[in-house]
Amino acid sequence: MLDEHEYQRYDRQIALKCVDIEGQERLKATRILVIGAGGLGSAAAPYLASSGVGHITISDFDKVELSNLHRQTCFIENDIGRYKSEAMCDRLLANNSHISCVPITSKQSSQLLTETIIEHDIVLDCTDNKPTRELINEICWQQKTLLISGSAIRTEGQVGVFAANKNEACYQCISSQFSDAPSSCVMSGILPPVVGIIGLMQALIAVNSIVAPNSVVTNAFYYFDGLSMEWIPYKVKPAPACKTCG
Repeated sequence: MLDEHEYQRYDRQIALKCVDIEGQERLKATRILVIGAGGLGSAAAPYLASSGVGHITISDFDKVELSNLHRQTCFIENDIGRYKSEAMCDRLLANNSHISCVPITSKQSSQLLTETIIEHDIVLDCTDNKPTRELINEICWQQKTLLISGSAIRTEGQVGVFAANKNEACYQCISSQFSDAPSSCVMSGILPPVVGIIGLMQALIAVNSIVAPNSVVTNAFYYFDGLSMEWIPYKVKPAPACKTCG
């Protein structure tokens, strides 16, 4: 149930027909795991918190560096040297004391990651490497947990939505088409607003899945071109030979 301060805080949100009091209470009851506290997580997590998602877990074992600050807007110069997950939780709680936020600062084994995902309703994959994304996808598929996967590089970004429904694809079905050659913002560069747009899209899909689940299209992949300002949606076809869902 919402208290008096929460009614005041979320007044403009509750006014939306797609949210109302019931939707706001569902947001409060939801547990979301954000894996990766870099640029995507910095964009997504604050909006999850400000929207009233009741519990947010931030998993990232990296520490803040000076080179992060141009795109990872959750952090300030005084955060340099701190664990990103701890600094991000402090930022979220400073904005909204009605939620809970738990940082995970250690690298998780497959077993620990599975246990963590089981405790949450939605996973936002905000990581930056293919093997980790595929592991997260595998566990989410096994646990039937909604996965919202984001990535951004150079001037382009991608968002995938996978719900582990029967006859639908998983992230592995499309990632198998990607190159195995490592690619990162360090090597290829990144335009900061593109990261923000992709992270915000992840947050929006997560919130919509809670307050207006029928509006969310799963088994979907969205490509964003930051130069042409175009969104290109794809319906992902299940790969018969997929090692996760095939």
